[in-house]
Amino acid sequence: MAKNGIGTVDRECSGGCGRRGSVRADQAAPFLCRRCRAVLRQRLEDKRREARPGCVECGGRVDGRRGRLVCSDRCARARVNRRRRGQHVPGSSVRRSSPLRIVDCAGCGAAFVQRFGRLWCGDRCRPARLPCKACGGAIGPGRKGRRTCSDGCARELYLASRRRYKRRRRASRRGVELERFDDRDVFERDGWRCHLCGRSCLRRSGTWEHPRGATVDHVIPLAAGGAHSLANVRTAHWTCNIRKGARSLGPEQLRLVG
Repeated sequence: MAKNGIGTVDRECSGGCGRRGSVRADQAAPFLCRRCRAVLRQRLEDKRREARPGCVECGGRVDGRRGRLVCSDRCARARVNRRRRGQHVPGSSVRRSSPLRIVDCAGCGAAFVQRFGRLWCGDRCRPARLPCKACGGAIGPGRKGRRTCSDGCARELYLASRRRYKRRRRASRRGVELERFDDRDVFERDGWRCHLCGRSCLRRSGTWEHPRGATVDHVIPLAAGGAHSLANVRTAHWTCNIRKGARSLGPEQLRLVG
């Protein structure tokens, strides 16, 4: 039967199985049946696997995607542990020599070579539980590896970092003096008391959900050329700070600077 003006011929499989099939008359490649093609593919795949290098950790057979160096998750974890201990990792490029950073231990004060940003020379000096970054309380065992004791403190820490970023950005845009400090340092210095109304603040950052919370207020506003420094900031309620806005309250407030 002719197809597209080209006839077909009957040929024998070149794989040696003796089967016959019809192919195009102009086909120059040898004819292979389905079973012989499958056998040929399997042989080629076996040759590729034999030519592929073995696992760099145990020397076993590596299956999966091309470029994989290890045969299992166990060997992958062994490579990670070698890298953490500073040992040579098989199959990796030559490590560039970097200068050693010697710092003092935060627990005992002894000098040690710092790796991966560690603050303690060993587990003996490392505290069992670090305090919460937001409230200073103890972090429970259910939140291991986190910086806060609860989801509320985590949100408060995030909002505080956003407020610090916005204040620094406003100060840099206006070209005024810029000093880095933490809001809690200002609150502790002022005893958590609002300098506008004289009443005590809640021991947490002020938001619309907690209007009696503490915020940082600039004695001389940034809009008036005031500096973003510890000498120019005071503790204030969230509501008092909102009502004051970017206005200066007069000479009585200017006496606080200095």
